[in-house]
Amino acid sequence: APLLLCPAFNVVCALGARIGLIRELKGHNPAAEYVYNLGEGYFKGAGEPSDWLRILWDIAAPAIIDNPACAEIEIITAPVFTDSKTYAFDSTRHQIMMLNSIDRETTYNRAWEVIKRGK
Repeated sequence: APLLLCPAFNVVCALGARIGLIRELKGHNPAAEYVYNLGEGYFKGAGEPSDWLRILWDIAAPAIIDNPACAEIEIITAPVFTDSKTYAFDSTRHQIMMLNSIDRETTYNRAWEVIKRGK
């Protein structure tokens, strides 16, 4: 099966959302309300700090499937995990896709459009 590796550090972390963005979903439909309630709950649980930011990791893969142009992807050989809890590359292994970057604005605009539509 094809595999897309979406690294959190320096890649998917670009999908940080402040509470104002999440509040745009309030009241549109049950799916949008669900995402809004999750975000609002995390925000309140954190004490409502003015610099609050939540990274919505989960929207990266669906965004890339919906619109591959929102991401920069390269084909690499699958990493091998080592005993020292790092990884190395072996050119004889199978290939996978690796996400190098994702366009935050394109991703959120499309995700919010789909969520607000409820489809």
